[in-house]
Amino acid sequence: MNRFDVTVVHDEFEPGFHTAKILENGLPIVLSGTKMLLETGGTLAGDASE
Repeated sequence: MNRFDVTVVHDEFEPGFHTAKILENGLPIVLSGTKMLLETGGTLAGDASE
Protein backbone atom coordinates (compact mmCIF):
# COMPACT_ATOMS: atom_id res chain seq x y z
CA MET A 1 0.00 0.00 0.00
CA ASN A 2 1.31 3.43 -0.93
CA ARG A 3 1.32 6.25 1.57
CA PHE A 4 1.53 9.94 0.94
CA ASP A 5 0.90 13.17 2.81
CA VAL A 6 -1.23 16.04 1.63
CA THR A 7 -0.68 19.56 2.90
CA VAL A 8 -3.37 22.17 2.40
CA VAL A 9 -2.24 25.78 2.56
CA HIS A 10 -4.72 28.62 2.48
CA ASP A 11 -2.55 31.69 2.87
CA GLU A 12 -4.07 34.17 0.45
CA PHE A 13 -7.23 34.94 2.41
CA GLU A 14 -7.80 38.07 4.40
CA PRO A 15 -7.86 37.15 8.09
CA GLY A 16 -11.24 37.43 9.72
CA PHE A 17 -14.32 35.66 10.94
CA HIS A 18 -15.95 35.27 7.51
CA THR A 19 -12.98 33.40 6.05
CA ALA A 20 -12.74 31.16 9.10
CA LYS A 21 -16.43 30.22 8.75
CA ILE A 22 -16.06 29.41 5.05
CA LEU A 23 -13.10 27.15 5.74
CA GLU A 24 -14.73 25.58 8.78
CA ASN A 25 -17.78 24.59 6.75
CA GLY A 26 -16.28 23.79 3.37
CA LEU A 27 -12.78 22.47 3.83
CA PRO A 28 -13.73 19.17 5.53
CA ILE A 29 -16.03 18.37 2.59
CA VAL A 30 -13.29 19.09 0.06
CA LEU A 31 -10.73 17.03 1.98
CA SER A 32 -13.14 14.14 2.44
CA GLY A 33 -13.94 14.11 -1.26
CA THR A 34 -10.26 14.23 -2.16
CA LYS A 35 -9.51 11.36 0.21
CA MET A 36 -12.35 9.29 -1.25
CA LEU A 37 -11.15 9.93 -4.80
CA LEU A 38 -7.56 8.99 -3.99
CA GLU A 39 -8.51 5.84 -2.09
CA THR A 40 -11.24 4.46 -4.33
CA GLY A 41 -11.24 6.38 -7.58
CA GLY A 42 -14.88 7.27 -6.88
CA THR A 43 -16.59 10.42 -5.71
CA LEU A 44 -18.84 11.19 -2.79
CA ALA A 45 -22.55 10.51 -3.22
CA GLY A 46 -24.41 13.59 -4.35
CA ASP A 47 -21.54 14.91 -6.42
CA ALA A 48 -22.89 17.61 -8.74
CA SER A 49 -21.00 16.16 -11.72
CA GLU A 50 -22.98 12.90 -11.64
